[in-house]
Amino acid sequence: VICSGDTPVALAGAMGGKSTAIDETTSKVIFEIASFSLYNLRKTQMSHGIFSEAITRFTKGRPASDLSRASNELLNELSRHTDCKLIGSAENTDPTFLDENGKFKPTVVNVSVKEINDLLGSSHSLELIKTTLENVEFKVEVMRDNNPKINLRITAPLWRADIHIKEDIIEEVGRLLGFDNIPLDFPHHPFVCPTVDPMFEFKSKLRTVLSDRLGMNELLTYSFVSKTLQEKAGEDPEDSYQIVNSISPELECFRQSLLPSLLDKLHDNDKAGFKDFALYELNQVSKKSWGLNEENVPKMQTELGLVTFGDFYAVKHILRELEKSLNLRFELKPLDASNILEPLHSVAIYLNNEQVGELGEVKTSVLKRMKIAQTVSALRLTLGPCLDARNAKKFGIKLSKFPSVSRDLTVSVPINTNYADVEAKIIQVLSNISATTYKLEPVSIYKKGITNTKNLSFHLEITNDEKTLASSEVSDIIETIVKELQTLGAEVV
Repeated sequence: VICSGDTPVALAGAMGGKSTAIDETTSKVIFEIASFSLYNLRKTQMSHGIFSEAITRFTKGRPASDLSRASNELLNELSRHTDCKLIGSAENTDPTFLDENGKFKPTVVNVSVKEINDLLGSSHSLELIKTTLENVEFKVEVMRDNNPKINLRITAPLWRADIHIKEDIIEEVGRLLGFDNIPLDFPHHPFVCPTVDPMFEFKSKLRTVLSDRLGMNELLTYSFVSKTLQEKAGEDPEDSYQIVNSISPELECFRQSLLPSLLDKLHDNDKAGFKDFALYELNQVSKKSWGLNEENVPKMQTELGLVTFGDFYAVKHILRELEKSLNLRFELKPLDASNILEPLHSVAIYLNNEQVGELGEVKTSVLKRMKIAQTVSALRLTLGPCLDARNAKKFGIKLSKFPSVSRDLTVSVPINTNYADVEAKIIQVLSNISATTYKLEPVSIYKKGITNTKNLSFHLEITNDEKTLASSEVSDIIETIVKELQTLGAEVV
């Protein structure tokens, strides 16, 4: 708009206002001679439905260089009327259009013949391009330097307000020489197969394991949840990014975890009569406490969320299946605290000494608020560190041409000894054996009557990448494991 102070008096380049219209009482008139952006005025024309003479002229691209000539013609015309008197003048030309001498600066574009032909798919010569542009008042200067990419310096005429970039010059050449004269041909650029996004590929692998192999059901729930749902799951809504003008209170907060949404859907399916199933989702989550990244946007991370009916061992079995399929080695440690999981029946998941998730049984208080009567176990896994660890192993499971050797091991330990501590000792011994891969699986935990000990059973598979292991070598490995476990008060059964 054009304003008088803070009051709009005209829609710039389109139409004047009624309050400033000339009538029989007008005694003084201020003349403004200006040019307006044709691109902005086209938007104004379509937005307001205005097709005045002014907007029709300006949308054709009136050059700013015509302003001086128009001003002189207007003043000459007014001087021939004796009843008109010029009482003052002012000049306020936009300096961006002027050079150091006060003259209008023409548009200069650098482009090469190769760029013109590559984009048009033509084979026009330098002479033909130069002659074609000069015929419509472009000035073409051939640059003889050591830079082959810019060998034409083209100056557009002042009346060509539509010329700004090299693509405008290329379009002009194509239009003048005729687009129909460009031969039909397939592109000569090599076709390069696009690279697959690693996270996308990792998610596909997870879906193969969870859906195809384990028969679980994948969900895609809303990324925004209600404060009520977060409070039911024990989360603090104040740590969530909130939509100020959300379309519904149910879609107000960006979720901090996938588990509340999955528990909500678990309740819906349980209420409908379905009992034997498991749900999971792969999606992004965020918290205010994580802060902002270098682009000043909230930090986010991609997670796997999983819920199923059953106890701790049901969801632990799922983690072990993921571990084998992804060729990752997770370490389970005691869980200090959790909003959703019961710490006494849950563990933290570590990968390369970094916590990447947790698994275990959902708190009874959370299940009660969710109106779920059965025992539910859940798993949360951050996928970024898992993908990095998998990349370090070059996305593959190293296969050996030598056979593996299996052993079963049962040890008696004090009742207060954690399973994770025993497992860590065994892994520590196996990890120090060069050129050897292993697979360690828990079999059972047994406690007979009132006693101060419990029995832990493991199944162990050992493979050497360079040779077939002899029975004596395997026995030495087992003996080393037993000696290490004795530091925890364990005895072989």
